[in-house]
Amino acid sequence: MNENKINRLFTAAKNEMPPAVPEGFSRDVTRSLRAEISYSLWDQLAALFPKLAGVALLVIGLAAAGNFYLLQDEASSGGWNQTTEQLLFSGDNHS
Repeated sequence: MNENKINRLFTAAKNEMPPAVPEGFSRDVTRSLRAEISYSLWDQLAALFPKLAGVALLVIGLAAAGNFYLLQDEASSGGWNQTTEQLLFSGDNHS
């Protein structure tokens, strides 16, 4: 199309009245969008799985690091097991 014809089409389009929006149009659009975005429980769990796996690895890593640290501390300080046994199995029950 040539430039003159395009300009005439735009000028004619500017002079036209826009179509009237039906009543409740935005409500209908919102309702249809919500209907399309309904996820099942399995879909939500599948989306959460990578995050849950990362958190599980972090917890396992922290537990392993804590265990390693406590075993190193046990060899040098006379025994972590003895300390925990005294705390857990002493005759003093304060609860």
